[in-house]
Amino acid sequence: MKQWLSELMDLGLVPYIATSKTFMPYLDTSLFDGKEVVKFLEDPRERNFHEAYLVSNSLGFGNPDLKMPNWVYIDCVLMQSAVVGFALPVEKAPDTLVSFYEDDPYVNVDALDYIPVSGQIAALGIDGQTLTGFSLFSLRRQLANMEIPKLGAYTKYLALHVYHAQEREKFIGLSQYNNKALKTHALFGEKMYIDQTIMPLHPLQEMSFTYSMKVTLDENRLSQGIPEAKQDYDFLLKSDDTETKKGMQRRIDEGERFYIASPIHIEKEDGLYLPICIEDA
Repeated sequence: MKQWLSELMDLGLVPYIATSKTFMPYLDTSLFDGKEVVKFLEDPRERNFHEAYLVSNSLGFGNPDLKMPNWVYIDCVLMQSAVVGFALPVEKAPDTLVSFYEDDPYVNVDALDYIPVSGQIAALGIDGQTLTGFSLFSLRRQLANMEIPKLGAYTKYLALHVYHAQEREKFIGLSQYNNKALKTHALFGEKMYIDQTIMPLHPLQEMSFTYSMKVTLDENRLSQGIPEAKQDYDFLLKSDDTETKKGMQRRIDEGERFYIASPIHIEKEDGLYLPICIEDA
């Protein structure tokens, strides 16, 4: 077992997979040495875990009122792919965390064995080669007393391994220019290309974009972070500069490619900037 995974388990965390029985044979569980917890959609005994996942996911995004609807979780997640992450036995969870599940009418805490404290979902596109990742979350802040390092990054590494992500032609995701999680996403590819500079259907449309990369699972990056840039960037994009984003999209449509360079975010007095490199198609 990987040392970092063993260390996380020594802290009390347990890796889990939530999915349908149909998909289990297609997932790579070799990292776990048989110590993972598997929660099947079809098993009525696991309903509390799945309901707890929905609470955890909403907590991870900072708003308990934004719970993923059950039908979305069933139809678009468990019947399509899997959730991979870490869970904590209820008896080891702090009371401040357990209280969120006690307050939820759909979770019976007395019958709950594990609380999901992180998770990543990814699903294979209709082309059979594009893996779409979404809803990466971590409750590290709610577990501050446990001093868990980089829970989001370790969760994503674990999940991408389970999904065979390195075998896919492309991994795509949606994020925001000012989202701190961008540095986590950037750990898993040599270049994070911007595909769509503005997402008109998203509530944060002008701050949201889609990115793509070829996945590389480099364990050194988990501890050392994103490598320093080997080249100068071409320009700085202010995170709220809508007009420049629109101009970039026109150029993307004409064949140019833009990717976010290290260190991903640069703080200045007048706001947050992203270093951008231009690559001809």
